[in-house]
Amino acid sequence: MEYFKPFEEEMKLVFDEAKAQISGFPEPLNKLGLRYLNKFDVFQQDSAKNYICYLLPYWIREIAPINEQQTRKLAISGIFIMLHYFILDDCMDSEVADAKQKLAIGHLFYSISQRQFIELFDAESPFWTYLRQYEEQWAVCVTSENAADYFQTDLLRIADKAAPIISLATGALLLSDREHLVKDAEILIANVLVTLQMADDLADWKEDLADGSYNCLLSLVKLEYGITEGSPTEKQVNDAIFIRNMMKKYAETAGRIATIVKLSSVKSTHLMQFNQSICDNITNVAASLEQNRKQRMAGGFHYFLSNSTIRN
Repeated sequence: MEYFKPFEEEMKLVFDEAKAQISGFPEPLNKLGLRYLNKFDVFQQDSAKNYICYLLPYWIREIAPINEQQTRKLAISGIFIMLHYFILDDCMDSEVADAKQKLAIGHLFYSISQRQFIELFDAESPFWTYLRQYEEQWAVCVTSENAADYFQTDLLRIADKAAPIISLATGALLLSDREHLVKDAEILIANVLVTLQMADDLADWKEDLADGSYNCLLSLVKLEYGITEGSPTEKQVNDAIFIRNMMKKYAETAGRIATIVKLSSVKSTHLMQFNQSICDNITNVAASLEQNRKQRMAGGFHYFLSNSTIRN
């Protein structure tokens, strides 16, 4: 957690400001908005921890030395970009009973993110061109990822689903007169976002299989079985993971990305640590599954002994 601990006090200030902003929403959207924020609040025990969405402006200061106020504004904007796009993804991926209400709150979230940007960048800033580019990348990705199968055809395009988050780093680089680093930083962050998406897809494959959402792991299963139309069955996925040792290939892809991140000409120690921790998690899952597979192959009794606790 070295990518989080040094910034913990700053994060308390950032999330407190986010709560204050949402509290200003009209009733009852303020209460609903706060409830939604709590699901992603890094300080809530069971919340989704989307570290990169609010820590990226701090991590990138290694190459974009912006001041404290600028960093906080970008981090606050990152929180509201995260909330906005999670709501859109939720509404697009499934039939949501309260979609109208969620979309209304999502628009308010988006407006706050834009207000933070307006305070940092004037109308002539190239930032707005970059932001439009990232938003267009997101739009193309979410409407074409299933047909394009980016995990097989164009790995970095997977990151486009979270491309608006890259605006936080680009903004920091522009504020510190480092626009010449934008392209390399985009590639670095995109690689990290791919690793993050791979980890999410590993955790969510059953849900994605049920609702037909694109999923990197399921893409690899389809390749394993030569499936060109439709989705694999749940049995095929389980067989690929637990019998065919497909997770080894999945972890190897994450490992290749980790090497690219380490060798990037743009150096961000905390971003690299974050990416490595995700890669390690994927690798550990693959190693654990392979160990269990070998124990099963060695014989049922041996497997029983290896997974039993002997009590005196």
